[in-house]
Amino acid sequence: MKKVLFIDRDGTMIKEPKDEQIDAFAKLEFYPGVFSYLSRIASEL
Repeated sequence: MKKVLFIDRDGTMIKEPKDEQIDAFAKLEFYPGVFSYLSRIASEL
């Protein structure tokens, strides 16, 4: 059976803006290291 992991991105992978709306690319800001952590999770599943 293939393993699956669901991660809610808001407040987990991206920083939530003050108005709590990601309605423009300019508001999209990832937490440092998030992509290396996701890569590690994917390789260990």
